[in-house]
Amino acid sequence: MAMSGNWVECPFNRFHRILPTRLVLHLNRCARNYSGLKMVRCPFDITHVVRIAEMEAHVPMCPSRKMEELGVDQLPRAPDPSKKETSDTPWDDEPDVPTYNPALYCAVNPVVRTLYGATASERRQFREQERARFRAFREASESARSLENTNSHAAATNED
Repeated sequence: MAMSGNWVECPFNRFHRILPTRLVLHLNRCARNYSGLKMVRCPFDITHVVRIAEMEAHVPMCPSRKMEELGVDQLPRAPDPSKKETSDTPWDDEPDVPTYNPALYCAVNPVVRTLYGATASERRQFREQERARFRAFREASESARSLENTNSHAAATNED
C-alpha cells in the first residue's frame, strides 16, 4: 500500500487511488470484487491488507501492533462486572414522588402549546383558550408585582 501525497494505493488493485479517509469503505467494496485473491486483513489495523503468505512477516513488523503494545499498560483497568457496587442509602425509605406529567406542567405554567391533528375550528378554539390562559398568567404576574411594589413602598415609609 504505497502512499503518494494524500492518496493511498489500494492493495487489491494498484491503479485504485483512494483518500485515506475513504480507505476502509473502499477496501470493503474492493475485497468483494477481488475475492479470488488470497488477501487477509491485519489483526491490528483493518486498513492493512496483505497476502496470506506475507501475513506472518507483517504481524511482527506492523506499526499498529507496536502502538497497541505500548498502550496496553497505559489503559485503565475496567471494573470487574461480577462485583456489584453496594450503596448504604436505603432507597425504600425515600418519600413517594409522583411522576412528571408534561401536559399538567404545561397547563399550569406559561408554556406555549400547539394542537396537532385537529380540525381548523378546533385549532382556532384552542388558540383562543391559550390566549385567555396567557392573559390570566400575565394579570397574575402584574398583580403580584404591584402587590410587591406596594409592600416595599409601605416598608420604606414605615422606616422613615
